[in-house]
Amino acid sequence: MVTDRIAYSSKIILYIIAGAFPLLVLPLPLGTDIGREIALVTLTVITGILWLIGILGHGEVRYPVSPILWVAGILAVVWGASTALGHAPLVSFFFADAAAERLMTLLTGLTLMAVTAGILKNRAEETYTSAGTLLFILIFGGAAAAILSLYTFLIGPIGFLPVQPFFNVIGTVNGLAIFYGALLMMTAGLLLSPAVEKWKTWVRVVATAAAVIFLANLLLIHFRAAWILVVGVSVCLFGLLLIEISKQRNTGIPRAFNWRQWTALGMVLFAIAMIMSPGPIFKTLALPPEVSPSLSATFSTARAIFREGPLRVFFGSGPATFGLDWARYKDPAINQTIFWGVRFNQGQSWVSTAMPTAGILGFVALVGFLAVALFIFLRMILRVPLPKLSEGARHDTNGTMSPGYPAMQHQAMPAPEQPLVMGAFLGLLALILAAFLYPANTSLLLLLFFLAGTLVSLLAIPVPPVRSISEASAGDNEEAREVTAIPDLVSSRETKSDLPAGAASGEGHRTSMSGFWDIRERRLRFETPGMIFASSLAIIFCMALGIAALYGETGRIRAVYAVHRSVTAFGEGKIDDAIRYLEQAVPHEPRNFHTLQLLVQLRTEKVRSLIARAAGGENVQQDFQSAVSLAIQDAQRLIALQPTEPILWRIQGALYEAVIPFIQGSERFAAAAYQRTAELEPLNPAAYVDWGRAGLVFTDRIATLAENAAGKDREDLEKARKENLEQITAIFQRAIQVKQDYAPAHFLLAQTAIRLGNRDPKRGKCKSGGAL
Repeated sequence: MVTDRIAYSSKIILYIIAGAFPLLVLPLPLGTDIGREIALVTLTVITGILWLIGILGHGEVRYPVSPILWVAGILAVVWGASTALGHAPLVSFFFADAAAERLMTLLTGLTLMAVTAGILKNRAEETYTSAGTLLFILIFGGAAAAILSLYTFLIGPIGFLPVQPFFNVIGTVNGLAIFYGALLMMTAGLLLSPAVEKWKTWVRVVATAAAVIFLANLLLIHFRAAWILVVGVSVCLFGLLLIEISKQRNTGIPRAFNWRQWTALGMVLFAIAMIMSPGPIFKTLALPPEVSPSLSATFSTARAIFREGPLRVFFGSGPATFGLDWARYKDPAINQTIFWGVRFNQGQSWVSTAMPTAGILGFVALVGFLAVALFIFLRMILRVPLPKLSEGARHDTNGTMSPGYPAMQHQAMPAPEQPLVMGAFLGLLALILAAFLYPANTSLLLLLFFLAGTLVSLLAIPVPPVRSISEASAGDNEEAREVTAIPDLVSSRETKSDLPAGAASGEGHRTSMSGFWDIRERRLRFETPGMIFASSLAIIFCMALGIAALYGETGRIRAVYAVHRSVTAFGEGKIDDAIRYLEQAVPHEPRNFHTLQLLVQLRTEKVRSLIARAAGGENVQQDFQSAVSLAIQDAQRLIALQPTEPILWRIQGALYEAVIPFIQGSERFAAAAYQRTAELEPLNPAAYVDWGRAGLVFTDRIATLAENAAGKDREDLEKARKENLEQITAIFQRAIQVKQDYAPAHFLLAQTAIRLGNRDPKRGKCKSGGAL
């Protein structure tokens, strides 16, 4: 059927997403991060649309229900409210520099979680097969990426990849260590599960090799947070493996560790040793440093935000606005370090950053989601008997043979003995710990939700279908050829005759647990006209949202390529072509202030080039007027889009500063723009220097007018010039108060003193400023 093919297509795209996490390198002109972000969002939306089409075609939906979904909904609502009530809603939703902090990324992750769980549960008999395929694609793909990482670390850049040092698809090198740490623990969970002994030997060998490769990358990078992550997850793994020993309590067999428990304990001790190691393991490997604010600095910024009022206490300044908060409220002591000019767009970690940006409610919602998910998964793993995994040759839906893999045979089996559950849970636990230890990363965040959706589908308590007598008799024949379809990973040692009585009828699925904290499978059929109509409207509405998202991503790609062409043209000295390309990019994303920011900067450069041509005697009056007019229009639009961004006010101030000698009144707009920059970024000495420098330009213009004036007019101009110079002196002194060793402020203060005629005392200042 067409609907079956659509459902199968949605599953194939899930497999592609699993491979995209470690392997997708889409080097769009402005960076691989943008390419990965666009690709992952697009694939998620397409998967969701296909899933909805399948639901519409079948007339029913099977989905797992648990408190995780409700808490996820609360998280989306609270962060959505924080976005709407924040300082910069558009930045929080779409256009923030920290892409992982955007509300759009969070919604994409939640959608990916729901879609993954729904697709894997669409055919309950294939859940374990499909989930196993996802996890092994992720692990083996991660191993391939880890081999490439080792090559770049030890040998050098790879020819077909971007040539920057230590290139990786995750982003930063430390983020790569977190990613490999999560994959290492996922692989360890698979290999240390008791049921893995029945797997094919080559699968165990390849998985072991993958774990070794992940560990080698961790040793080379030697990121302490990654080792802390390994310690925490290894302790949990050790505890889960102790369950196997506790089962021997009533068998009379002496309780003793086996190689699994010793391996988990060895991982704990080894990771602790790495944490205690004072420096890098391989000192010849000069990895790029990564700096982020401390936890105390992050919470200090949160306290400053909370002082703005009750609204900020509960909802914060808005997701992904930490950079704006840092610019306004950072510790003055930072200016005495080499990081004085760095604007951190993220705090110490994803969770801690939520405190200033999403407020107390957003912080509680995020921590609550992670805690509830961890609690429910661990509870289900420890208490719920899951369908046992059998092995041997299996059949696909058409009755043809496909290589065997552990597939459900409806026999109760403790969850800790299930390799897929163990692997997915440990990988998820690693990423949850990373949320408290490391700033948000798009790949890590989406992988967290991806694994959460996979675990929901694996742990959901199934509901046996209600069958008629004829269907039951037909089903007895079908039991002999249940569906699986992934590579031959397990040797055939067990047959249907080994199953206990009642297993074939599905009684093994039954469980006495039906509490609020369970993950329960539900089937909803659209049978009545009212349900069909309502479900059709809801599904079509969701599909329309998905199509709109795809259209937006298409426009974004076109804008990215236009910006790239503009940057290339500017590098070649073709400023008019660069401006034209940016004019083409703006309509694709009319509310993206980043593109408009580049356009205003190019128009300002165009104005300066015309001024230089006029100084050479060329008549460019009409071109100058047109260029200034267009630049001012775009600058005003830019400020209207994002009035809380100090960089944009600084760009507008630079435009007006360039035309102060030629356009009367422009000095007021330049001063106002720079003053607003200083208000939004009060601890940035460069903002005061720009402000004072514009004043000096205007003062020089007054001096020129005074030279050509006479009598009282000249006296008034001289008086105005001195008053301006005194105000400028105060501005430069404010810059020095912010950062005492800021050389441009000392130099320009000395120049201001010279213009005031106070030469001798300030000549030394000019000297010291030059030395600084």
